[in-house]
Amino acid sequence: GLVANHTRSLERDSDGTLWIGSGYWDAPGGGLSDYDGHKASDLGSRIGLPRGWVSALRRDPRNGFWVGVVPAGQHVPVFTSDTSDVSPSWAGVVPAGLFHFDGQRLTNVFSGRGNGILGLTLDNDGSLWFGEIAGSLYHFRDDHFREFDSKEGIPWAWKRSIRRSADGTLWMGMKEMNTEAGALFRYGPGGFTNVTGRFPLPDDRIQAIEASPLGALWIATSAGVLQCDGGRFTVHTVARGLAGNSVDVLLIDQKGIVWC
Repeated sequence: GLVANHTRSLERDSDGTLWIGSGYWDAPGGGLSDYDGHKASDLGSRIGLPRGWVSALRRDPRNGFWVGVVPAGQHVPVFTSDTSDVSPSWAGVVPAGLFHFDGQRLTNVFSGRGNGILGLTLDNDGSLWFGEIAGSLYHFRDDHFREFDSKEGIPWAWKRSIRRSADGTLWMGMKEMNTEAGALFRYGPGGFTNVTGRFPLPDDRIQAIEASPLGALWIATSAGVLQCDGGRFTVHTVARGLAGNSVDVLLIDQKGIVWC
């Protein structure tokens, strides 16, 4: 019943139904499924979401959903400088970008350069942070978009995952376009800081970040998952029970159980 096999994002609605985003670069289709505990169905088609890689999901306080979509079945865009636009093969492939579903209506809130949204998170005040797949980071509040780019120290890279932790810190995992080197950034009063070297990450290619209400931070990479809890660090790999070391998605449910 899933729209596609490669799962990229997970979220639950208020009644416990699981929303599953799927798709990948060179795979046709992709989309959004819902699972009620018995069967999965094509939720994206029911609400009018365009086909594509559903790379990010986040539920808002009113039980609406923010959805990040990347065009599927296309080659990765190539950039030559920090100010380059996406390659022509990406432009207009599908209406990619940021969507909001309020339970009745789906709205395309942001399209940007047309290359899609990889990471997004809700802030404590209900505003939204989201990152283009290869472009800027944005803060959306009171119908206004604030852009953060290289002038604020944001590399021109994939914004794979963005999360606000319980202490108010904004975390962002990135991967460079050409070298595939990754980095972990933290945003605070002094702006954005690269803190990759301060954590015993199993790999710097960060693929997902989750934060528990009790303060723990979970960081999924291509070589395992790092649990950061009260200054204690634990690396979870196949040796500790994972089905595989490369983890693309994390979800912490209402009971505090971590799914990956």
